[in-house]
Amino acid sequence: MRQHESGVSSDYRLDTQSDKGLVVLAVRLDNRCGGSRMSTFQLEYRKSGTGEYAGFFLLNNMLIRNDFKDPAGFFYVRELPAGQYQFTGISDAASRWLDSILKQPIKFDVAGGKTHYLGEASVTFECKKPRVLTHTIAINDERKRDGELFDARMKNITSKVLISSIMHR
Repeated sequence: MRQHESGVSSDYRLDTQSDKGLVVLAVRLDNRCGGSRMSTFQLEYRKSGTGEYAGFFLLNNMLIRNDFKDPAGFFYVRELPAGQYQFTGISDAASRWLDSILKQPIKFDVAGGKTHYLGEASVTFECKKPRVLTHTIAINDERKRDGELFDARMKNITSKVLISSIMHR
């Protein structure tokens, strides 16, 4: 029963009557700033309406094996309470060197007992001058690739149950 980093175990069973749902998300980070900074960046999300902090998805971490290369990234299958959420910022987990609020939140919904494919959040960092970092986030639909990853990772659920719930601004 292996639990993937910050996700559900491979033998997870989704209860269709649950008040929780699954989200399937790929994240990638193209850090064009170079240098040897060993920061761990994360994409933070909050509950819509209340703005209450709800969690984060790591964009990079040198201690965790990447699911993707060029650019590197991770594939997540995570259980969340039903509700409306929005990605609101990117931060540097260790030093808070970067603590950036998104100009436009990226929204997603979770329904209880359902498995939602959110897509891929592809983040690009660029350094304009020392200690001035800008970022862009592209939302991509990589359902075919991610469906195959989902099927390889999960024992009791197949990608046939994925509901397309691509994130939006």
